[in-house]
Amino acid sequence: MRIDDVATWLMAPPIAVAGDALPDLWRRSVLEVRMTPPPGFIVGPWSTGVVRGALGRALERRRDTDAAAALAHEFLFVRDLRITPGRSVPVPLLLAIEPAGCDVVLTATLVGLADAFRRSVFDALIEAIETGLSVGSGTARRLRPGRVTSADWTRRERIDVPLPTGPIRLVFDTPVRLGPRRALSSRWDDLVVGLADRIGRLARWQGLRVDMDLSAWRRRADSLRYDDHAMYPVAWDRPTSRNGGARVPMAGLRGVLDIENPMEPLHALLALGETSHAGAHTALGLGRYRLIC
Repeated sequence: MRIDDVATWLMAPPIAVAGDALPDLWRRSVLEVRMTPPPGFIVGPWSTGVVRGALGRALERRRDTDAAAALAHEFLFVRDLRITPGRSVPVPLLLAIEPAGCDVVLTATLVGLADAFRRSVFDALIEAIETGLSVGSGTARRLRPGRVTSADWTRRERIDVPLPTGPIRLVFDTPVRLGPRRALSSRWDDLVVGLADRIGRLARWQGLRVDMDLSAWRRRADSLRYDDHAMYPVAWDRPTSRNGGARVPMAGLRGVLDIENPMEPLHALLALGETSHAGAHTALGLGRYRLIC
């Protein structure tokens, strides 16, 4: 499988389907690694970015000797495939980090065709942890190794959609980011429409071409009632490898969002979003939520 072949396939997916068919066709591989973190590693909104950076470096080191690692590095970290100006094929990698006693559980989800480089991502993730995760900031930043205690992967072929029983609750485990780069929006109708657009684009990694009809989703989103009294702002700094390890200020909203008067298509969309995250900066682990009906 060559890089250009994958890019061509993503730009012209072979199968056209209706949006309501997506849950039954949503394939993904889930890699789960449990580790004892290095001293100074703290779980927070920034920590997924730290792991992502270490994974990218490990895949880059493998590019010349592992064809699947070269594919993974290209499509997870390098290539930006534009469908239209301002709209790209999303990165098919979702990362999550959860504390588990004194340990940490890292979960990496690869969507659809990205399963082709699952083994290379799995090995690179373990290498990244054992080589060292970045802790500290600025000139004090160091790579410190963690210790992997268990690792496994599973293949999941579909997404179960809960039956509508009343209001929907979204519990955001990581902050969700909406609105322009330097503003923090709570326009929840934009969350719904943006998620529909994201799922439609991410479906290309399933080999599926789907028209999500964003105008219809805008009308649906505008008809919903949103209760965000339990959402609260969160601010943090994201470490980068540029400018001597400078940190980038970030912000988002975290907590509980209740949606009243949901229609049946919304349940399917939000069930898909539960595995794909919502809002901006999803590649950094933002917008991860649990769907509670």
